[in-house]
Amino acid sequence: MAISLLEAIRNGDERQAKSILQQRTCTLDSVNNQGPQNDGTPLFWACCQGFIEIVQLLILHGADINKRTSWGMSPLHACADNNQIEIAKLLLRCGAEVDPLTVNGDTPCHLASYRGHDAIVQALVEKDACLEIHNNKNHTPSDEAYCNGHYQLYRYLSAVLQLVHNYGKKNESKKQKKNNSKLQRLPSVCKTEPSLECTNSLSSFKSSENDFSNNFVKMIHVPSSCSDFSVDDSDFSFTNDLSMTSTDSTRSSTSLMFVKNIPC
Repeated sequence: MAISLLEAIRNGDERQAKSILQQRTCTLDSVNNQGPQNDGTPLFWACCQGFIEIVQLLILHGADINKRTSWGMSPLHACADNNQIEIAKLLLRCGAEVDPLTVNGDTPCHLASYRGHDAIVQALVEKDACLEIHNNKNHTPSDEAYCNGHYQLYRYLSAVLQLVHNYGKKNESKKQKKNNSKLQRLPSVCKTEPSLECTNSLSSFKSSENDFSNNFVKMIHVPSSCSDFSVDDSDFSFTNDLSMTSTDSTRSSTSLMFVKNIPC
């Protein structure tokens, strides 16, 4: 009896899986088949196994990069849970959803933070992962990192959130000043009794928000366990890959952000 594509990948038989994909008889249905229990497509299991060549072939065959299991796990979740950074970057380049939720409310960033997979977390942050989402335990990704002892990762996430928070305040202040300036130039009748046309005009004055550092995060959150957290901008400098390194000569450079004097 011939083995199916899904079975070959789940069994870790990369050679057999590649052979099946190279056959002309390989259909889109077989590429996206999850089996009777809906416990993962061939792409999902290739991500779990770390078979990057199989992942590339599956995508070329039209695999659905966002198809979920019965418990809501996507291929990107599989990468985050199994620390498959290169496959995760490939999926993100191909347009994978950054913040899909499992039935437990976990995003890929939750899983990566829980496991302490710092490179995966940074890749997700750089693709605008939302760090504000709470899972069914009411935990954000930074909370997951802290609760599982990944304190360096927790500091990185907290520092990103604090920087975005500071930037958001500054940007909001600029927007308010600009809107006030526009309002002062409206006809006097609109200031007293705004008509429908005036209301529409006012809405057009709202400026669109600028992206911060190539879309770090969508929303702002500072964990309650670190409410008095602060960042001194002089302690850091940006590198080309959007990571941050300490300018303190006593600290070694890494791919993560180091924060001095964390009070929590």
